[in-house]
Amino acid sequence: MVTESSEGEGPRREDGRDHVRRFVFEHFAVRGQIVELDVAWRTALATQRYAIPVRETLGQAMAASALLASTLKFDGKLTMQVTSEGPLRLMVVQCRSDLSLRAMAQAASNAREAQTFHQLVTDGRLVLSIETRTSSATRASSPWSDRTSPPAWSTTS
Repeated sequence: MVTESSEGEGPRREDGRDHVRRFVFEHFAVRGQIVELDVAWRTALATQRYAIPVRETLGQAMAASALLASTLKFDGKLTMQVTSEGPLRLMVVQCRSDLSLRAMAQAASNAREAQTFHQLVTDGRLVLSIETRTSSATRASSPWSDRTSPPAWSTTS
């Protein structure tokens, strides 16, 4: 489970826990969050040997999901799903409102040859879904076919 820390909490924790840390530069209009994954990351990698490009993409998706979920005030789960005709066939990351994470990916054997995200995910679709305990899922979906096309989001409830 990822825990949330607030600004001014001191240096990076060394306890091996996952967490999101908020930060603010007081004299500038800059604030943000840093996510550190340890247990969730090791758990996601424990049952599957992923090619390095798949591991990197899965880690980035886990961090992005934790950051997105930490900014939402909801009781439920956020799910990020990528499907593709490329070497990365499927990737699913789920982050609950308590910031617990789980993730998995399915990739073809040629995934290790991918040098960029666009080589790994071709003719793909990204779906973000938010489900709360009191309402049905809201989904945003974006297909892409090449790196020059901007995402075109469509939403459903």
